[in-house]
Amino acid sequence: MKLDVAAVQLSSGSDVSRNLEEAVQLVNVAADRGAQYVQLPEYFNFLGPFAGFANAAESVPGQPPFEWPSSPGHAP
Repeated sequence: MKLDVAAVQLSSGSDVSRNLEEAVQLVNVAADRGAQYVQLPEYFNFLGPFAGFANAAESVPGQPPFEWPSSPGHAP
């Protein structure tokens, strides 16, 4: 069995919409070139200050919302 894979490299920042747009474009390029599996980097949708992760978080269908720790040094 043959499986064509692609690894996407991109320079993410704190603009989630821009990061997602760029990731989609790169995944489409990989698929157009024959990739059947595409791996995106960790934190591809947001890479910025820790305090911004709470706003960039997305829910998982069927799961309760994540509660950020209230201890000092963590996002609210």
